Amino acid sequence: MARYRPTRINWGFTLLVAILLAAAVLITLADTVDFGGMIPTWDEIFESAELRDPVFTDAEFSVHVIDVGQGDSILIKSPGYSILIDAGEKEYGPEIVSYLQSQDVSMLDYVVATHPHADHIGGMAYVIEQMKVRHVIAPQVPKSITPTSKAYQNMLTAIKEKGLKITRPEVGEVYELDDGSQFTILGPVEPSTEMNNNSVVLKFEYGDTSFLFTGDCEADMEELILDTGADVSADVLKLGHHGSSTSTSDEWLEAVNPRFGAISCGKDNSYGHPHKETIAKLKQAGVEYYRTDLDGTIIFESDGEAIRVVLPDAA
Repeated sequence: MARYRPTRINWGFTLLVAILLAAAVLITLADTVDFGGMIPTWDEIFESAELRDPVFTDAEFSVHVIDVGQGDSILIKSPGYSILIDAGEKEYGPEIVSYLQSQDVSMLDYVVATHPHADHIGGMAYVIEQMKVRHVIAPQVPKSITPTSKAYQNMLTAIKEKGLKITRPEVGEVYELDDGSQFTILGPVEPSTEMNNNSVVLKFEYGDTSFLFTGDCEADMEELILDTGADVSADVLKLGHHGSSTSTSDEWLEAVNPRFGAISCGKDNSYGHPHKETIAKLKQAGVEYYRTDLDGTIIFESDGEAIRVVLPDAA
C-alpha cells in the first residue's frame, strides 16, 4: 500500500484564514440561509451553502463508484487514462461532469454504456456533450428490444454530433493501455432478450489488483460468462443490478472471490435494493462491502499491490 506523508500545517495561519472565510460566507449568506438564530458551526456553514467539494484523490490508480442515486456511474483513473462506465439518470449528468472536473479529468479515453436503461445512460448525452471523449463502447441489443426512449436517442445523437463511433464489445478482447493497465471484455457472451443481460461486463487490472464491473448483469449471463472459462477473479466486485437477488449467484461470487464489494443504489429505493439475500451472501463470504445509499461515493485507491477504501462523505 502506498505511504501517505502527513502534511505539516501552520495552524495559526490556517485559523486566521478560516475565520476570515467564515465571516465572508456568513455575510454573503445572511439573507439566503436560515440558521434558526443559532451561531452555525463551520460544517453547517458549508453544508447550508453547498460548498463541500468532492474529495480529490491523487492515488496512482483509483475507481470511483459515484453516488447517483438508483443508478450507476463509475470513474476509473489509471496513470494515463480516464474511463467512465455509465452515467446515471438524466438529472445526474451535470453532477457527474462536475465530479469528473473535480478529479482533474478533462478527457475520457473510454466511455462505456453498459446497456440502454435510463438509470445507466440517462446522463450520458450530457457527459458526451460536455467532455472530450475518444472512444465509446456499448452493446448491440436485439432489434426486438431496441429502446425508443428519449435517453437512448439523446445518447446516440450526442455520439453522432461529436463525430464518434460506437465500438461493440467482443468477448475476450483485451484493451492494453500504455500505462501498464488493461481491461478485458467478459460479457455479454451473446445477445439476450432480457436487457439487463446485454450489459457490458469488464475486468480492469492494474498491477496485481483487479476490479470487475458488471452493469445489471443477471445470474443467467453470469453463468454464460463462467462457461467461457474466463478468469473473473477480482479484488473488487461492483455487484450486478444494484445488489438485486437476481444477480450475484453463489457460483459467481465464489468464482470472483472478491475482498471488497460495491453496490450502487438509491436511498429507500422502491425496488428494495440491495436485497437481503445478496447482503447475506456477502457477509457469509466475508466480503467487505459498501453501498452508495449509505456510504455515498466510494473510492478504491490502488498502488498496484494493495487497495485502500476512501469514503469522501465520511471524510
